[in-house]
Amino acid sequence: MDNQNKSGGTHTPEEYKIKEGAEKFPLLMAISASNVCNSRCPKCVYTQNPELRKTYGSEPFMKPEVFNRIADEAGKYNSLIRISGTGEPFLNPDLMEEIEYAKKAGARIGVITNGSLLDDDKIRRILEAGVEAMEFSVDAMDEEHYNQVRTGLDFNVVKNNILKMVKMRDAMGKKTLILVSVVNSPTEDNYVEKTVEYWKGIVDNVISRKFLRWGLIEEENKTKEYLSKKERVPCPFPFERLNIDTSGNIRFCGYDVKYNVLMGNVMVDTIESVWTGEKFDEWRQYHLNREFDKIPMCRDCTDFPYRSWNYNYWNVLKEAEKNKKSG
Repeated sequence: MDNQNKSGGTHTPEEYKIKEGAEKFPLLMAISASNVCNSRCPKCVYTQNPELRKTYGSEPFMKPEVFNRIADEAGKYNSLIRISGTGEPFLNPDLMEEIEYAKKAGARIGVITNGSLLDDDKIRRILEAGVEAMEFSVDAMDEEHYNQVRTGLDFNVVKNNILKMVKMRDAMGKKTLILVSVVNSPTEDNYVEKTVEYWKGIVDNVISRKFLRWGLIEEENKTKEYLSKKERVPCPFPFERLNIDTSGNIRFCGYDVKYNVLMGNVMVDTIESVWTGEKFDEWRQYHLNREFDKIPMCRDCTDFPYRSWNYNYWNVLKEAEKNKKSG
């Protein structure tokens, strides 16, 4: 399960293979705690394609028995459950209890949220539980721009929640990393760059996200590519992570927003058995052999040039830890 990479580079490894520590279990599981959202962001694939949430048959919220099944298995490997997905996680009425359960089970937790639904009690419980990272999807540094990209939410509410979490974290002496993410859609006035610098002065690190089309958004992608379109290389995701929807269905890749490919279900299959199973292994081998056309979703992927093997979530967390200590 390896393939030499003679070129190497900033965004590619010396050797394409399963990532260290992921031989038996994914390093990261991106799970959907909610299939419902309280915002209608114009560039979101679900805003532009509202039928997606209606047609793929997923539960509106991940139930505790499903989440806890994931947490129990992840805890054995100290794997990271990255709570994100197709909606706003904190709309899930069971989320706080699920997070607390996962931490007691030994799993690591990262949460992606728009930050609009936090309050003092939730912030305190998140910090006391020892959540590794809280990531706020903000995309702006002022109310005017925020209203354009985060429709239906209040910039001042979100900003105050972020400031409050930083203050409470520091006062309580907790280790939770606090991040902000900004989608990197180039503008003539360098607004994205200014926004990144603005938030760097407030939180531990800023994730400059690539604009992704998911095969469904028609807008041209003007962000700088990490990888070559012509000399396509294996995607890093199948070698480190998988996705799980609100019903516990295991997916090969988050790009499968239509949920066409089912790899298993956590209430029936162990995550380890799916991860090390024949189908996952076969599809990884297709990537190593550059036979991308053998997997329909990979063949049609519009976003593969924006996936880096080296500049990734782990890199962001390491940088955030350094910034937090030095700050």
